[in-house]
Amino acid sequence: MKQRLEYIDIAKGFTIIMVVMGHIVLWDMKGASQVKVLNFIDSFQMPTFMLLSGYVLALGSFPPKYGFWGTAIRKFRQLVIPFLIWGIFITPFILKRIDIPSYPQYLKTWLLHPDNGLWFLISLFDIQIAFSISRFISNRLTKCNSKIIDLVTVAITLLFPVAWKVCYEQLVSESDWGG
Repeated sequence: MKQRLEYIDIAKGFTIIMVVMGHIVLWDMKGASQVKVLNFIDSFQMPTFMLLSGYVLALGSFPPKYGFWGTAIRKFRQLVIPFLIWGIFITPFILKRIDIPSYPQYLKTWLLHPDNGLWFLISLFDIQIAFSISRFISNRLTKCNSKIIDLVTVAITLLFPVAWKVCYEQLVSESDWGG
């Protein structure tokens, strides 16, 4: 069993508590005070959680224990499968209680705009895959200056989710589903 870093667990726990507090504020407060408190909490809760998750990933061994593709498949199972199950089955049939004839329209809308409350799972998957790709490339550039390796790693990690979103939006705009 790997040794856990308590200070990271505590910090991640704090951000999770802030997410819960944000949801409580969303439902229990109204008006300008709600907006101010939500803006404050939203300014750091998820970015901090993602940063801490990435930090823990960076501390892990590379190449990963299961290799790049094995790790990508594990992360897909851990993050993307729950996102898909929630969006394709739980949300429409249990939370929204839509009927079967309405399901194709729901599915089309969800595929074009897949935010179902679990957006952070896809974001975390994107970040972890981007980081793994950048680590792979930086390991291949071992003869280069370490500052260049760091720059490549940061650039790929930051640009991957942006490129993913641009490609997705292009696909949506070109599809007959758009609009």
